[in-house]
Amino acid sequence: MSADDLVEKTVAELANLLDGGEVSSVELVEAYLGRTQRLNPSLNAYITVCGDEALEVARRCDANLAKGAARGSLHGIPVAVKDQMHMRGVRTTGGSFLDVIPRED
Repeated sequence: MSADDLVEKTVAELANLLDGGEVSSVELVEAYLGRTQRLNPSLNAYITVCGDEALEVARRCDANLAKGAARGSLHGIPVAVKDQMHMRGVRTTGGSFLDVIPRED
């Protein structure tokens, strides 16, 4: 399945693909990161993209899935977090009025 096909799927469809071993969390993250790299220069939808961190979490999710240790319905599904939520070590701007790197979540 192509990256373009993956990013058009619903969360439920992606979860089924993950559960069935048809796709990995790493493949999903790579598909979404690729789309972000292509479209963000014109859309400017993301201020901060944590690609390396997302890939590391995806590898851990895949390892858990291989052991049958899924942790919930979104396990392995990439998500975006609004830039108003403090995440330790990740620049937070609140859309523009703030510019901090929080020490805690």
